[in-house]
Amino acid sequence: MPEDTWVFHPGANTVSGPESPPAVWAAAIAAVSRDLPLMQTGADADAWNATTAQWTLSIADGNVSVEVRDSGGVVRIDTTRLGRLQKSAASATVWTARLVQHGLADTSDIAWPTPGGTILLMPHAVYGTATWMVNGTSISFAPIGDLGVTPLEGSLA
Repeated sequence: MPEDTWVFHPGANTVSGPESPPAVWAAAIAAVSRDLPLMQTGADADAWNATTAQWTLSIADGNVSVEVRDSGGVVRIDTTRLGRLQKSAASATVWTARLVQHGLADTSDIAWPTPGGTILLMPHAVYGTATWMVNGTSISFAPIGDLGVTPLEGSLA
């Protein structure tokens, strides 16, 4: 089976590829890319601008891979494990968020996302919605993609 590849520039709201990408994967990239500029911490947090990043979604043989390059073309996040193409919207978004979170931790010493730099959020599917949960608890913080609209001050007090 040939590989299909789409290139997303979320900051410019553009996508190129052979046809429309699978909707659940396009939505997953859109949601995670909206959250990516927010609450990055660590020594390399400003090393790249997430709003100018290029995301590449590739699908072959029922598997999905995602790569994120900074504006200079340097690969910052890349899948080493392929995800299955057939996922629900929540599962695709959680998979993409985990990929990005682990990729940032492995390459940039960034704990992401961390509201106020203290509490790490982890992606989970909660009742069919991709959600940021407070690490080690059952506290829902915000839907993935909505960190920018969630008030951070006092949210976890």
